[in-house]
Amino acid sequence: MTTVQGTSVAALKEEDRALQREIDSAQERIQSLTKAVALRDELLSIAGHELRNPMHELALHLTLAQKLAERYDATDVIERLQRARSSLDRFVEHATVLLDATRMQTSEVRLSPSDLDLAQLVQELVASKTDEATFYGTLLAARTPASLAFRCDRVAIERVLSNLILNAFKHASSGQVVVELNQPADRVAELIVRDDGCGISELHRQRMFNKFEQLARPESARAGLGLGLWIVRRLVEAHGGTVAIDSAPDAGTVFTVRIAELPQSKAL
Repeated sequence: MTTVQGTSVAALKEEDRALQREIDSAQERIQSLTKAVALRDELLSIAGHELRNPMHELALHLTLAQKLAERYDATDVIERLQRARSSLDRFVEHATVLLDATRMQTSEVRLSPSDLDLAQLVQELVASKTDEATFYGTLLAARTPASLAFRCDRVAIERVLSNLILNAFKHASSGQVVVELNQPADRVAELIVRDDGCGISELHRQRMFNKFEQLARPESARAGLGLGLWIVRRLVEAHGGTVAIDSAPDAGTVFTVRIAELPQSKAL
């Protein structure tokens, strides 16, 4: 009987040691993955800075060259410079997304509220995207009230709309993208970005706001970094708002952002 009990105790001890080895191994893997994620975020931050800084200088040279070409009415050169500038703008956009993502990963989102005309902001932003819409073969339009006084973080809302518009360009299939602004309730703003493109399946809709998520796109679409919509959700939630999606395959996509007006000072 003693031998049987001794064997049972020995077996339990061996099982305990085996379990502890598995726990130690799992902890080592977790530490390794944590270090890998930290290294990835650091590399993304460095890449964002290193990519964006020289691009601004290149953008200046392209602008000067375009003005010189216009002076001599060099139509072919002007068109080539415009295409080069469009390509450069997209690279700058990618670098900006990388910087946004790393900042939001390592620290809380901090907002700087200001009183502004939200309708004017939407109209100006849409106007600034005209060349990009042309590049994607897409029509871009804004539907807003004449004015809408609202307190929010200008930079954050511009980033939200820019990311949603870019996402729509990639899915619009040479169709139309419309940006709408409404005020469904007092001190509440509703921003809608809709396209008439290929639509998004239910499976993809459930995970499209995940970080580094890449969705299937039309052959003509250009792949992004999988960070744009994750950034949208983070910024909207920092405003105490929500972002919803309504879409179906071959039926277009509608993103609806609702945000409440910010108090005079808000840091999250």
